[in-house]
Amino acid sequence: MTWTNATFGRRLGAFLIDQFTWAITTFILGLLYYFLTRSTEPGLFIYLLFYFLYGAYFILPIWKYGATPGKKALGIKVTRTDGSSLGFWRVVLRETIGKWLSSILYIGYLWVIWDKNKQAWHDKIADTKVVTNKVSGDGKESPWIFVIVGLVIAFVVITILAVVVISAIDPSRKVSQARDAKRKNDLKTVEIALKEYYLDKKVYPENLETLVPHYLPSVPKDPSESQTYKYTTDGKNNYKFCAQLDAYDDGATDGSGKEECVSN
Repeated sequence: MTWTNATFGRRLGAFLIDQFTWAITTFILGLLYYFLTRSTEPGLFIYLLFYFLYGAYFILPIWKYGATPGKKALGIKVTRTDGSSLGFWRVVLRETIGKWLSSILYIGYLWVIWDKNKQAWHDKIADTKVVTNKVSGDGKESPWIFVIVGLVIAFVVITILAVVVISAIDPSRKVSQARDAKRKNDLKTVEIALKEYYLDKKVYPENLETLVPHYLPSVPKDPSESQTYKYTTDGKNNYKFCAQLDAYDDGATDGSGKEECVSN
């Protein structure tokens, strides 16, 4: 089996596959974090998880097998320039500092195009090269590489469009708006029931259960299981009934909006 330096096209295809896979992984991670915490500010755990996943996807596979999933798919692998196996810390150097330097305007990646040894900056820094045995008999790049690159680019475009659409729809925002609409309706319903009770009794009830069934069919409950409505009274001429809104409509974006109340 003859291994030769991998061309820029094959390396680009592997790069796009890996970046697409990594982007989907981090996107899903971000969505899960947002839906669980309603926060757009990543905590320490998220940063640690990010670095762990980066190492699991980029560093460990190259150290153990010489290739990430994208490189495996396109039949290329990373070796030392003398063909020997890679050490762990050499891979760490290549995939962290080396890749960071190569990412400056992507000049380090494009260096492969005109470098006689087909090395990127991160290859030169770590004394590595990327090789392949997947070249057709006439020495030209297999046409399948261009098909794969095209498919990956198409997937990336579709993913970007999907993110834009999801952001525009914002299902969590619509759910919160629906909950707030119910809360405001409950506030109005209870306010009317309390006024009718006061007209009959000349005092406000100690609790809302007293209003059932003559003034209310049932005591309304907050649509969120983690929240409850708050009713207070002096048992005479004053009451206050409050609901905690998600309140996207008053400027809050993290699901922790203002408290809205009705009172006599």
